[in-house]
Amino acid sequence: MAGDRTAAARAGGVDADGPRSDPTIGEAGDAARNTPRADAPSTVHFTVRRVTTGSCPLLSVQGPLTGWTAPLLAAALDPLTPPEGSSSGEVRVILTAVTEMTAAGARPLLRAERRLRRAGGRLVVSQPSPIARAVLSGTTLAGILRIDPPV
Repeated sequence: MAGDRTAAARAGGVDADGPRSDPTIGEAGDAARNTPRADAPSTVHFTVRRVTTGSCPLLSVQGPLTGWTAPLLAAALDPLTPPEGSSSGEVRVILTAVTEMTAAGARPLLRAERRLRRAGGRLVVSQPSPIARAVLSGTTLAGILRIDPPV
């Protein structure tokens, strides 16, 4: 069923739950048969969705944010982080639905933050799940990333 919902979202942005304003940017998992690395576990379900807002780009992350899935988050963040010398605003990443997180999974966040800062912008991590909050507060990332609400 999850594969059908993903196909519907890609085909026209509508599924059984109604219209979607948040197209799937990257997905890995059994239903999609699309894993970020050839040796990644096939039972992982991970999605990054762009949510339409008027104020700033917003990405919603669901599932495990680890070394296996980090390339998908990086691919979603790269177009939102301008090259050095460009002006930029704020980019928000919602981590409410992150079920697992490792330091390797957090690397794309750090990379995007550095690129955005050089361009005068900022990455904001919004509503981290308890596991994401624990990883962020247990590393130096809590002092580098803007986390809303603060850890």
